[in-house]
Amino acid sequence: MEGLRTSQYSKTTHSGPQQASFSYFHFNPEVHTREKPYEILINKMSVGSSATNYRRTNEEFEERGLSVEDVRGREHEFTLDGNGFCWRKWDAPKEWMNVQATELRERGNEWVKEGYIKEAEEFIKREVENMDGKTNGGVKKIDFVKVFDYRLRSSGVIDGFNERRLDLNDGLDMLKPITQPHVDQSFDGARLKVKEYMGERSEQLQKRRFRIVK
Repeated sequence: MEGLRTSQYSKTTHSGPQQASFSYFHFNPEVHTREKPYEILINKMSVGSSATNYRRTNEEFEERGLSVEDVRGREHEFTLDGNGFCWRKWDAPKEWMNVQATELRERGNEWVKEGYIKEAEEFIKREVENMDGKTNGGVKKIDFVKVFDYRLRSSGVIDGFNERRLDLNDGLDMLKPITQPHVDQSFDGARLKVKEYMGERSEQLQKRRFRIVK
């Protein structure tokens, strides 16, 4: 998994290591040897009196304490190839500054895709080409970058989330926040995404190097 992240924190502020508690997935042999872990995000049939037959999730979690390092002022030390994540500053389109979620929903998906998403794709392409060049001794051209999914999340939709209808094809239909450490894509999952979003080109693309940059 690779991550391209932006930092909004001041480099002059440094808090040092902090202890924190994280909720990690717990493998329960009695459940997960029979069922793959899952969570249903769309409306499911009425559970009626058979809640165990129509569970929304079979996941279980356990708390673990970890020390979290403050990297402010050291962002330049982290690279995709070396660490699997990095920080880069993006001067996003000015017309998108201070745009609220309600306005995004009013303007719709196409407005987001044709504006913000295209700008983001060009930014990621430039940055990854630059990082690859530093690693390989010269700029290594990337054919293209495709943002295959984007999603708004808000704690304001937690109440009643499980009862409402969710449109997974609409990136502006808000999801509740994810509160557990997780990896979005596995090795096999990355190949499935190429097949899902690249259509007829997917077979040829999988013969070459491709990456998911989160």
